[in-house]
Amino acid sequence: MSNPLLLFLDFDELAEVILETSNFLLTHIYSERKAILFHIIEEALTSPAYILPYLKFEFKKIKEELNKLIEKTKLEKGKIEKSLAFGDRWANLEWFLHNLTPELAIIGYKPHLIKVPLAEKLLERLELTFLTVKEKPLVNLKKIACFFDQSQDAIFALRLGVDWAVKTEAKILVLNLYFAKSLATTHEINLREAIKTEITQTIQREVSQADKVIEDILVFKIDSLQELDRFLSEDFDVIFVGRKGETLIKGLGSFSKHMLRMSEIPVCIVKG
Repeated sequence: MSNPLLLFLDFDELAEVILETSNFLLTHIYSERKAILFHIIEEALTSPAYILPYLKFEFKKIKEELNKLIEKTKLEKGKIEKSLAFGDRWANLEWFLHNLTPELAIIGYKPHLIKVPLAEKLLERLELTFLTVKEKPLVNLKKIACFFDQSQDAIFALRLGVDWAVKTEAKILVLNLYFAKSLATTHEINLREAIKTEITQTIQREVSQADKVIEDILVFKIDSLQELDRFLSEDFDVIFVGRKGETLIKGLGSFSKHMLRMSEIPVCIVKG
């Protein structure tokens, strides 16, 4: 069987957003694949035997709630499997992912002023390709932004973005942002042109069918990550970005983390 989509699902306001997004992807992009709904009832300690009947009741109740959500979002039942676990979150995830390689993991992201959101912890810890959603589900695909720094992860991100665009007839805008001190105007223009030429050559060499869907390649100089926010206000349906640059060994890069926290539209963070 093809690698499935993995849906991290809690019973909160983002559950329907995750399922609506999954419905769109299973219909238009991953029509040959299935999705697995994964939910953990967390418990730090091993449960005594006398509460096992209660757990069976709780599992049954959760399955019923999941079925209601599936019906509400009109997901095709034949494409959905449910996996419930009880106990420690990380131990269950390690066991669950031991023999499973998801094509894509979909998770809701809720920003928090004080603590690190669970979604961010999962993204940091699990070496998977994630699609994160917030208040708006992905139910249409016309315009894609792909941030491209020529790292291995960025190349994989653009490949995935191109695949989605080809299947949905969407267009891609490739964006490269570099940090630099103020330069003389002529030097800055020459630098941008040199970067754009190098990116164009990399894409031609590494990404098939890119010429069919890439609308433009834009190169900008920025002084801080906060300047990224003006690009997030553009009318994109989804943003693709590599998980990390070449210098980071594991975890999320600062660029990807900023995109995750600040973007209001779905962000696909791709592992190379």
